[in-house]
Amino acid sequence: HSEPSNPYRAGIASLFTLEFYQAVLERLEDDGVFGQWIQGYDVAPQTIRTIIATLRTVFPSVEIWETLAGTDLLLVARKTPHQPDIGELRERLQTDPYRAALQEVWRVDGVEGLYAGFVASDGVSAEVLRAELPRLNTDDRVRIEWEFARTVGRRNLFSLKELRRYATEHNFHHPPGVEGINWHLVQENRTTRSVGEGRRPSRPRKPTSARAWRNLARFHYAELNFPAAFEAWSQQDGGPVGPMDVTMLAELLVEGAIESAPEYIAALRPTESNAMQGRWHFRNKRFGEAAGALLKAIELWRDDPWAYRPLMGRALDVLLDLAKQDPAFGKVAFLALSKPFAAYSLNSQRLDVRARIGLLVDNELCLEALAPIEPNPYWSRWYLRARAQCYEKHGHPLAADAASDLAQFNAAQPRKFTDGL
Repeated sequence: HSEPSNPYRAGIASLFTLEFYQAVLERLEDDGVFGQWIQGYDVAPQTIRTIIATLRTVFPSVEIWETLAGTDLLLVARKTPHQPDIGELRERLQTDPYRAALQEVWRVDGVEGLYAGFVASDGVSAEVLRAELPRLNTDDRVRIEWEFARTVGRRNLFSLKELRRYATEHNFHHPPGVEGINWHLVQENRTTRSVGEGRRPSRPRKPTSARAWRNLARFHYAELNFPAAFEAWSQQDGGPVGPMDVTMLAELLVEGAIESAPEYIAALRPTESNAMQGRWHFRNKRFGEAAGALLKAIELWRDDPWAYRPLMGRALDVLLDLAKQDPAFGKVAFLALSKPFAAYSLNSQRLDVRARIGLLVDNELCLEALAPIEPNPYWSRWYLRARAQCYEKHGHPLAADAASDLAQFNAAQPRKFTDGL
């Protein structure tokens, strides 16, 4: 598997050349697989075509997969075409680490969840090769380095949606000869995966089927319109399609104060389950239980890089509400937030919530609360005023700077119509 840095960086494009792929092929076993990552953002369609053609010149089979919803691609190259045994694949995907990888990274499960990442068969790569043969990327003509450099920062150039449309129109959207896959379920998994990766799926125009109503619920959920999401889901009687739907339903039921919420909360991963328990208890005014569950979620989150970030971010907001109600708990929460979460997940929000708690619940904590965000304080009136007050009270060396920052902020605000009248 080759996943270097961006090809516009010096030397990286040499890992996408004809000669590099020939060296890979020589070292690969007959049944070996080579995966080539390509960024799908800030890149022109022509550059993607050049990379596919270069790889397909060397390998007789190149499938196209999607590794990040709507963004990154994985070219799966083989010496010989391969037809998977779907029964064997289903069995394997029920065991770890495959099961856990699908659930935690893509938030899907099973064969249909796996094939949610499938984009196009080798038929597309063969078509691209026929069209792009004169434009290969070689050691003596590393054309993609310059092409990538020209498009850095430019949006909406390459479209994965257009690639999928082309594959479908030419009957390359399914692997040839593979049977036993529910492609409608694959499409639903593609939608849930998009939500799980923080993207808004397409909105069904006029839902007339259970599948369309479920997709509309996912669309509204991604927009944070929880009542509309719950209403859409209620229009059909199907169950959740994979882990992301379970997460969505748990949150919708908690927000709607529906009695069946604990059933779905219990089905979540431990970090998320504790976070949702905290919100469920808070909504039902069981503040002690809410505090305990949220603190447990924070503890687990420090070792869990796959916790669903939007859900965990909303749990942090509830933690702040609890701290406002109970200053004693606020001190405990302030301490609990002193360490980063796994992979520095939501680190800015962690520091923000911790700083707010420290500035709100106990003036003696304010210096410690502000330290991690200096020398670039959050540029809002509330923060700047609390910062200036804290530093003035404690005779801090930054007191004059804090007062100046607050004055600068206030001076830059638009005047009301009645000011000075």
